[in-house]
Amino acid sequence: MSYSNQIFHISRDNHSVLSAKNISLEPYTGLREKINTRKTRLYFLKNQVLENLSEKRKKILVKCLILICFILFVFLVVFFIVLALIPCSITKCHIRASTCTNHFFYAECICDYGYNGNGRDYCDECGLNSKQPNVRVVGGVEALPNSWPSAAMLITTYKTDYKFKKKSIVIEASFLCGGTLINRKTVLTAAHCILKDFEYEYKDEILQIKVVPNKYYPTYESMYKVFLGVHNRTKILADSLTQLNFYSVEKIVMHEDFQDQSVLNDITILKLSKLVKLDDNIQIACLPDKKWSIDFPIPKTPAWILGWGTIKENGPSPSTLRNARVTVYHSTTCNRVLKYDQKNWESLICAGDISGSKDTCQGDSGGSIFVKENVNNKTKFISAGIVSAGEGCGKQFKPGLYTRIIYYLDWITERSSF
Repeated sequence: MSYSNQIFHISRDNHSVLSAKNISLEPYTGLREKINTRKTRLYFLKNQVLENLSEKRKKILVKCLILICFILFVFLVVFFIVLALIPCSITKCHIRASTCTNHFFYAECICDYGYNGNGRDYCDECGLNSKQPNVRVVGGVEALPNSWPSAAMLITTYKTDYKFKKKSIVIEASFLCGGTLINRKTVLTAAHCILKDFEYEYKDEILQIKVVPNKYYPTYESMYKVFLGVHNRTKILADSLTQLNFYSVEKIVMHEDFQDQSVLNDITILKLSKLVKLDDNIQIACLPDKKWSIDFPIPKTPAWILGWGTIKENGPSPSTLRNARVTVYHSTTCNRVLKYDQKNWESLICAGDISGSKDTCQGDSGGSIFVKENVNNKTKFISAGIVSAGEGCGKQFKPGLYTRIIYYLDWITERSSF
């Protein structure tokens, strides 16, 4: 390589140091500057490209996230609309529940007739009976043990402190009613079986005791005990098996239009604290089909009553369950019964024995009056009514009054769900 117009002068001084004068490096410097400039441009160009790519990726990612969120939002909106308006479309009902009714955010699975339950987990066949009753309670006979497996015994106990003539005394009382198991969680009984007050005799005086929750019974529900699979009631405390069939009451649902001293709307539902285990001795009763006539059961229909109530008015109670056959009468036959009370014969049944030899009595209230009917090609006992009221017990020409269950079917269905 040669350089024009360049003069090199090299000399060695006293210290033998080599020096150069007038040596020009401009060509190298310019080249380096050009290379550095290009590198800088490439670097910035590369960074710019990367930044552009990064921005595009960010925008794409943001758009994807927005799209995903929008899709999820639409899905949730559709899901909640379906859940709110047509929940049956996403609800699995029991194999025996072919009907599903849409409610707002709630699907009601309805068991087919002949089966009772919540429609989802349970649709148990009703009216099963391992022992046929001796269906040939005043004038009745002892029932065959466990031949009425849906019969429930309701015992009310109450204890309270009472001030009597400036002296504090403790009052304790218990009362007996009947009931009917209609699904694994529900017992049907009479509204008047739910105590609001009672008379108590103390030192030849009659005290009026108002029933309210207190330190002994913190809730109304705690005052009630339901026993199932019972035949001999005197063995309740001694029989360990009976103790297994004891159920506390979780909730009392009394008909909202029931009034004391009235025979109208005498119906209450007891929700049990735990599910009932069904076996040969404990089963659920069949109720009327809502498709049947509103006047079911019609006059002249044979019927059966049962209970642990007194054998005669103000008499002793039997230790075992008793049953008797009676007849359903036309309403005119019962017009003379409690003639001053308002009656609605669409909601009441008149039944008994004109001779007065067979009737329900104290302690039988809340139990069922049964009739035979065809259910899915099987003859079964149907709970047609609830023991409600009467004028005394077993009086001639004074049959008893029963709450007509078919009249309250919708009310029962709505409040017996679980």
